[in-house]
Amino acid sequence: MAERRDKNKAHRTAEPTDSRRFLRYGLILLLSGVVVVAWISLLTYSPTDPPAQEVYPPKSPPDNAAGWVGAHMAHQLRYWLGGGAYMGLLFASVAAALLMLGGRITDLPWRIVGLVLLISATGAAIYLRDPIAGGDVTSGSAGMIGISAGRMLLGRFGRIGGWIIVVVAFCTGLMFVADRLVLRLPQMGRKVWRHRGGLPAVVGVLRERFERASASGFASAGVTASPRVAAAAPAAAAQVPTEAPAFRELTPRLIPGPSKRDETRQIRTETPKPKKKPAHVRSKDQDTGETSDEQYVLPAMDLLADPSGGYLESQEVHAARQKFVLQQTLNNFGIEAEVVGYMTGPVITLYELSLAPGVKTSQIVSLATDIARSLAVPGVRIVPPRFGKDTVGIEVPNLDKEIVRIKELMNLAPDAEKEMYLPL
Repeated sequence: MAERRDKNKAHRTAEPTDSRRFLRYGLILLLSGVVVVAWISLLTYSPTDPPAQEVYPPKSPPDNAAGWVGAHMAHQLRYWLGGGAYMGLLFASVAAALLMLGGRITDLPWRIVGLVLLISATGAAIYLRDPIAGGDVTSGSAGMIGISAGRMLLGRFGRIGGWIIVVVAFCTGLMFVADRLVLRLPQMGRKVWRHRGGLPAVVGVLRERFERASASGFASAGVTASPRVAAAAPAAAAQVPTEAPAFRELTPRLIPGPSKRDETRQIRTETPKPKKKPAHVRSKDQDTGETSDEQYVLPAMDLLADPSGGYLESQEVHAARQKFVLQQTLNNFGIEAEVVGYMTGPVITLYELSLAPGVKTSQIVSLATDIARSLAVPGVRIVPPRFGKDTVGIEVPNLDKEIVRIKELMNLAPDAEKEMYLPL
């Protein structure tokens, strides 16, 4: 009887422990799932997804990889936290991984306080770096928390004082969140400084391994060094070829021309007819006597950098938003004009205004400063009516400039490559 009583007591004692363990595992898995969904939502965020109102009718289904839930989650995170959302998710991911590996988070209230400081400091830093772009709530760059903190710091402490407070708050939050890691950094720095004498040896070993790996890579590709380099290099040492890989890739494209002795023999036997060449092209046989311009094969277009994608889509969304703001500004100042269209470019966006009868162009010119302020740009330029049109243009500079690659220009002028012209 006593043994049975002891077994029942032990069984009752073990039940709460097992239930707490299962509850802990469930909460850890739930936290990990929420973190993964939040990362997917933020990384696949589209400014045209609902609940954004830049596109009407609303896009259905949304472009977000997490669907409607991901679109709403990403919108709320970017609206309230801005860039601080990535900082919060980073530490939430670390916490989830630590719990999954069986670890525990001590001093949880202080960790939460530190995470709040990190998120607020990140948003305020984004706003202080560029108040115009960071103050746009719809873009979610700084978030409402960052905008509020940044405006308070700018108004009371100025830009320099605001940056000092942001740095102190960020370091304090980092200390609260990861105090052990921060406290180990000085020890690691002292160890590195104490063993600084051995750094050149470590660098030498790494450089030697890199050279051997590069030499073996070139040898496996079938590339050999020039005779001069092979004669100068020791037989037992593996040296890196002196020619650059980019030049070696272009070498097979060059068709070898006749030597100087063959050219002299050809000139003595016969006099070839002069060929008409472009005035701007100077053949290589005049300088080196190796390859003429007719035999030269141009390098491939793949060597040039490709243009960056996704710019037109983001710029179209921003231009549509600015069109609405421009129309509201004209209505607020009592100007009877309608924004009938716009044209986006790599540097500026041109908006066309149709003025009502009796409205002077000088009225639009006098509002240039107010229009620039409402659009949050440094300035605008009023373009007079062009030939054949009765609309007035407003040139607005783009906050994000597009880089125009030379590969785009050369693709637009394919005939120029045949004549060896550089299209501009």
